[in-house]
Amino acid sequence: MRGAHCVVKRLRALAQQRYFTEAALAVWLFCSLSGAAAQGQTSAQGDGQHAAKYASAYNWIQSPAMPPALVAGANTITLRPCPRGLRVADPPGLVSRVAPHEYVYVAGTGEPEAALIAGGGGHAGEASCTIDVTLKQPHPAGYSAGSATGGIKEASEDAMFLAESYGGGVRRRQGGMVVLDTAGSPYKIHAPIYIEASNQLISGAGGTIDCYLLDEDCMEVGDSNANHYGSIQLEHLRFHPNMVGGTNSALYVNANATIVRDVTVLYSSTHATFGHLVTVCDDQAFTLDGLNYGGVGLRNDAKFVGSVVFAPGPFNKCSAVGWLKNMQISGQGTGNGIDWQSGNSLHVSDSVIQGFSQFGIRTGTMRGGYSPTQIDNVYMELNTPMNPAGNIGAAGIIVVGSRLSAKTEMVAVGGQPSYARTGSTHYVYWIVARDSTRGSSLPLQSGYADTNGKGNIIVSWPKINGEKINGEKINGEKTNGEKINGETISYDVLRTEGVGNALKAPYGKGDFAVATSVPQCAGEVCQATDSQVPLKTYEVTKNPSFQPILMFWPGSLILSGGAYADLVIPPVTNVSPVISTLANVPSVFADRCPRGTPGVYAVCFAGESAGNNQPRVLGTLMQNGPGSGAPDPNVKGRLNFLNSPAGNLGPSHIITLVDSDPAKTLADAIHRPSNDDKDAYIGLDVPAGGASLSQSQLAFGAPISLSNYIGNKGDGTRWKERLTASEKTFAVAVSIQKGNTLTVGEGSPLSRMKIYSTPGIAASNVAAQSCRDVTQTEPGLSKSDLITGIKPPKPLGNLSLNAYASAADTLTLHFCNPTTSSVGIPSGVYSFLSVH
Repeated sequence: MRGAHCVVKRLRALAQQRYFTEAALAVWLFCSLSGAAAQGQTSAQGDGQHAAKYASAYNWIQSPAMPPALVAGANTITLRPCPRGLRVADPPGLVSRVAPHEYVYVAGTGEPEAALIAGGGGHAGEASCTIDVTLKQPHPAGYSAGSATGGIKEASEDAMFLAESYGGGVRRRQGGMVVLDTAGSPYKIHAPIYIEASNQLISGAGGTIDCYLLDEDCMEVGDSNANHYGSIQLEHLRFHPNMVGGTNSALYVNANATIVRDVTVLYSSTHATFGHLVTVCDDQAFTLDGLNYGGVGLRNDAKFVGSVVFAPGPFNKCSAVGWLKNMQISGQGTGNGIDWQSGNSLHVSDSVIQGFSQFGIRTGTMRGGYSPTQIDNVYMELNTPMNPAGNIGAAGIIVVGSRLSAKTEMVAVGGQPSYARTGSTHYVYWIVARDSTRGSSLPLQSGYADTNGKGNIIVSWPKINGEKINGEKINGEKTNGEKINGETISYDVLRTEGVGNALKAPYGKGDFAVATSVPQCAGEVCQATDSQVPLKTYEVTKNPSFQPILMFWPGSLILSGGAYADLVIPPVTNVSPVISTLANVPSVFADRCPRGTPGVYAVCFAGESAGNNQPRVLGTLMQNGPGSGAPDPNVKGRLNFLNSPAGNLGPSHIITLVDSDPAKTLADAIHRPSNDDKDAYIGLDVPAGGASLSQSQLAFGAPISLSNYIGNKGDGTRWKERLTASEKTFAVAVSIQKGNTLTVGEGSPLSRMKIYSTPGIAASNVAAQSCRDVTQTEPGLSKSDLITGIKPPKPLGNLSLNAYASAADTLTLHFCNPTTSSVGIPSGVYSFLSVH
């Protein structure tokens, strides 16, 4: 009854937790053994073969008599009895696929050391067995041999049982539950704990894992091949480092479908460290559900900064896929959050990542791969950046070469470095990286200074190595070992002023340059001095050809290697901008943009002005061509107001440029009320009865006037054409192309008006009281042309003059003399106006 009561009680408790279904079996096993645990946990077998195994009962130690002493090199040690869980050889009747990794700890005499058991004879639980080990040091008589893992590995081996094959072929040892009970805590670990047992559950249950390893990982799930083991679960693990300067991982995972719940690292009074808390190699269905990191136990110095969760890659070797959730990462300036370089999918949700040293999340395809990263409901916070590398700030999220999807508003917070705090003038600094073969980059915002205008300002930024991706290592070496030859990096340091949406990135030609051609830095931090003298003229290229890989850069969201982001809101503050190396094409796609992204091509579908805080609401850009060159010709527009193929047209406004009655529009349920005469719009001017799609008529409307400008931004005066309710005014010459006519009022259509000039006419006389015709050839003249506006070369005196087209290409000048004496015709060129 007491066991049944335990089950009911524990199940009720777990029913309120998220682990109920996954932990139900573990709860039953744990409760079924509670009686045995209360009596001292002296039997690892409990009441049956499949009972939970308590690690404390497996922490064996012996003083072997054979051999009396151990030598440096190969040794065979006889153990009496053979400890339970010691897998010297495969159990009777079972041939294993892979050899286990089990270690013995030799101490007592000589330098203590752990050695891998390479073979031997006998089986666990027998009266005796032998183990074969290779030692680094000799150990004189009186040595001891014991578990190198505090009994945890032995308990894991003994917990397994032969599972039913269910028609699947060979029965294999797997499963079981291991409890790291407090009776054996702290568990002193002198060699990696390999958990090589599919479908097994390891429960911390209050025990502490005390790691005495410097370079080797403390606990390893699986072995060198992730396909050997799967579905291993670990919960409530507490790791404690004991080696100063350690760069190993507390937990290393290389088995498929591993689930880790509630893992943490404990404070070390000696400031011992791990390199990383959790490292994931090739588990392509990894789940981390619950983690607590409070800024202790990870190495954090100028030479090495560890991460709480690390997926090292490269793709196709360590291609981890991860779901990380319910994490509390509060680094207090020690360590980074998540470093996911596997090139495979990452999903982070329902977590807090704050107080990191260099970055909150780094992810992407920097080591191969193609999969995106998704972030949901993640809170990120950073106060003052405490980067041990130098005054180069911190990054919220770094994405290299892949896509980030973030369905949360506070997706990333970083911090750019402050270079000076002496006054109120706000400088913003930008770095242009120049590659000797690939050209220059966009200006990359790097930091700021609040200055009084006096003295030197030291500007610092992270070194850019000119790395490449897609098969090339990030350290600047190709995968075949050949250096990327002939490339050197230099820098131009630029400066602008402005805060918030008043800040502009350097563009075009202007006074921007603090320093140019700054050589590549020897260390990881580059520097230049701004002496605050007048800036030099500098021209920013319109087509940057160098897109550097930024493994680190300060800011909220850092995009490089062609990376782009789908966001709700761009994560921008005055000291935490979005940085992108992608030039002339969008890299940020956001639902709403309350803050700007100077120098970064962002597509935002909505702006924001709460009250009057931002009268200049952010613009919406629509890409309409490639990064350079021309788009495909003769294609339909990006913005296409598409009607149904079976539909018709009606008179309507398609785009309302100025709503003359916005209150009316806002009051309408769908914000599309009837249009108004005083709206400014682009629309359709089709009959009220409608028209087919092939009979559309375009309309432009405005309440006062429609003006056309050429080479003018629009100043209200220097228009070239204007239509008002009373007149159409032209401020340019009007030309009617050949074959077209002009009709004024009810007059005749005019198709040509041209001024002609005759060849020189010779002087002659018109007799008294008579007329005389002078004929000239005029190419292009038509017989039906009307001739007017005749201008003689000199005054005609008493002569009168008319002209007409007497034939095609022929002009007749008709001179008449009404006087009683002869009058001379002036010689020279006659001009006239021909109207057709």
